[in-house]
Formats: sequence, structure tokens, C-alpha cells
Amino acid sequence: MIRFDSAALGLAGLLLAVTGAQAQEPATCDPATDRCSGLVRLVAEGDQTFATVSLQVGKSRADAVLFVIAPLGIAARPGVRIVANPGAVEIPLPLDVCFPDGCRASADLSAEQLAQVTGAQTLSVQFIPFSSTETVSGELAVADLIAPLRQAGVNLP
Repeated sequence: MIRFDSAALGLAGLLLAVTGAQAQEPATCDPATDRCSGLVRLVAEGDQTFATVSLQVGKSRADAVLFVIAPLGIAARPGVRIVANPGAVEIPLPLDVCFPDGCRASADLSAEQLAQVTGAQTLSVQFIPFSSTETVSGELAVADLIAPLRQAGVNLP
């Protein structure tokens, strides 16, 4: 679901519909680096991409990086926030760069954060659209993100 998440900001909330989360394809792995990437696209009404979430990690769980590509028009200062549920563990992802088709935010994950992400049931992708005061969020099942990585041989917690 995509929603305006006002709990963190103390504002009135508004719910919007997400039509689904779609794994783009099986995880891709680079044999030279022994790193794999899984990708899930969150789709809003009209088959528009709300955000794309990617987890890149070594097959031995080393050097995990969580990426989100959000559409253009995201407020740069707060970047993107991922909330792993249950537990409401927050992981901030500062913006790295914006391209004509969207802005990329990322964060290196500690072993503890990787375990929190892979142990969660859902991830809430949250950001503030530019010139707005409300947080928009979309949720995806963690299994959609990590199942292709496990199938590719990544040893996830």
C-alpha cells in the first residue's frame, strides 16, 4: 500500500492504493566479485513505479547495500527511510544522486541491520515528495526481495 505516513510527522494521514510489488527477475550475481543483487519494483495505480528497492550483498553476507530508486521530486534532505516491521527498525538512506528517471538513495548495512531487514516481514519505503510536508510510503514483503537472493546462493540470516 502507498500511504501518506503522518505518524512520524504529526500530520493528518491519507491512504492511497498500491497495486503490488513485483520482483523484476531472478537475482543477478557477478562471479568476479561474488556479489548478488535482488530487485523489487513497487507499483502504484496506472502501473507507475512508486519506488524500486534493491539489496546487493556478497554470497557470504559481506558488504550489504540497500538501494532505493524513487521518482524525481523527492525532498533531498531527508532522503528515503526504510522501516522494517515488525519492530519498526528505521534505516535512513541518504540520496546519492538524481538522474532524469529518478533519485537513488542507499546505505551500507551493518550485519545487525542486514539481520533486521531479512528477519522482517515487511519493509516500508518512505520519502517526502518535493514541496510537500507529508511522507508517502509503500510496503513490500521482505520475502519478495530476499527469496531470489537465497535462490542464487546468498547465505542470508
